[in-house]
Amino acid sequence: MKPERSLRLSIWEGTLAVLFLYWTTGVLVTGYALALGAPPLALALLGSLPFLAQLTAPLALFMRGSRRALTVRLNLASRLLFLPALLAPFLPEGLRIPALLLFAGASQLLAAPVGVLWLSWMADLVPQERRGRYFGLRNALLGLVGTLGNLLGGLVADTLPPPTGYQAVLLLGVGAGLLSVLV
Repeated sequence: MKPERSLRLSIWEGTLAVLFLYWTTGVLVTGYALALGAPPLALALLGSLPFLAQLTAPLALFMRGSRRALTVRLNLASRLLFLPALLAPFLPEGLRIPALLLFAGASQLLAAPVGVLWLSWMADLVPQERRGRYFGLRNALLGLVGTLGNLLGGLVADTLPPPTGYQAVLLLGVGAGLLSVLV
């Protein structure tokens, strides 16, 4: 694949990936947990999962194989793990929050090493003299998409009755995440 095309695709991949990240972590998944009846301790655990999972990021250094293949496989698995979280409202009341925490935690654990792998892969792809401009543009676009995505996700979550609105946003997020893996 030509480097220029790869760099353009990386921007599209990033916009879809950021929607997955914003819609499966942070305020929207916290709202989902509240709609499911989460107590304060569960909310604290849910909010800390992305940070706790980063403890597994150094494991990427020990992984063998193609960085591209590892990135795609880990991302695919981490995004698919959020699908069962959509079914939490249909579980018995005492299992709803543990199931959400289990699937969200497993997703975060698989996704944490991806950042290291992806950055290494992209460092080989983006010429050194273009890295600042390229990542500056990419990060600015991702920030804008993330902000607008959060607003849209909040609108959807507020429009539909709980927890259906949050399930819709999570499903859209997983869809965007799976599309980003495809790109």
